[in-house]
Amino acid sequence: MGKTEGLNVSIVAAASQLWLKNYAEDDKLEDVAFARHKKNLFGFFTDYCNAISDHKVHRLFGKVKEMLGEPWTDIKELKLKEIRALQTIDWQVKIESCELIEKALIELA
Repeated sequence: MGKTEGLNVSIVAAASQLWLKNYAEDDKLEDVAFARHKKNLFGFFTDYCNAISDHKVHRLFGKVKEMLGEPWTDIKELKLKEIRALQTIDWQVKIESCELIEKALIELA
């Protein structure tokens, strides 16, 4: 069993929220420790994003990176993954998919 098998969006969202609470909002945490924890979190994000194709996960990770002030190129890459994940078979005739793609494109601009 891989380390990302069995995870779903709600579990990943809860883990991200917990990480933000424990590390990003902790004023007492040293920069070196924060950088180490951030590297671990982003490593997990990368592994998980490479293992799945769920637009909600890509959106969540993009938001977290945006909150932490990551470079726009990293956020843009996740936005493009989000759009690609939404473009399933017959996506252009599904109103919800079109609206989500439009929203992602607006945020990308």
